[in-house]
Amino acid sequence: MFLPDGKLERPSLDLSSGGMMVINWLYLSDRTSRSKYPIDTGADVLVIPLTTVSKHLPPASPQFFAANGTIISTYGQKLVTLDLGLRRVFKRPFIIAKSCNQ
Repeated sequence: MFLPDGKLERPSLDLSSGGMMVINWLYLSDRTSRSKYPIDTGADVLVIPLTTVSKHLPPASPQFFAANGTIISTYGQKLVTLDLGLRRVFKRPFIIAKSCNQ
């Protein structure tokens, strides 16, 4: 049996040849509000867009940074109650942030 050693090679995706990049998102669905929240399983915080809450909030800290170095402004926190159908509701703080398309 041959077992390769070292770092595994990642398969490349060549978008220039007409290939399509597929991104699968994990969503949490709240039964009460019927809202869907996209979840990044590698993130340390939960984020909701500014338009979900209000467009008239003053900037707050912390600031986030996108992969390209762009500053992402935040506007405080909102405690969100989620009913995921798991016999109890979950209350989690979400950070309100301006998304790149706002």
